[in-house]
Amino acid sequence: MISIDDVSSFSSVDDFVRKTALPVIDDFGSVMKPNKMVLVKVPKGSVVRKSVARPQDWAGQGHLPGGATQYEILNFDWQKMENWFKDIGDIIEFFK
Repeated sequence: MISIDDVSSFSSVDDFVRKTALPVIDDFGSVMKPNKMVLVKVPKGSVVRKSVARPQDWAGQGHLPGGATQYEILNFDWQKMENWFKDIGDIIEFFK
């Protein structure tokens, strides 16, 4: 996850992928760029870890520099936390 406040620091979907160092290659070797933005409302008291995306080298994508601040919900359980996530639209709309 990234902070909603950091979204404006990305200039495009490609920039987002580079700075977050996302592996977006599917099982067939095709690039699958993110296409949706999701808002996550993490309840008070949840344990979250903050870190910086490190550089990654992914087959099919080459070198991604990373550098974005990222957050991880510890002890994630989709069945208990599914209602924390809300689709807020196409990702491209956030990088205009």
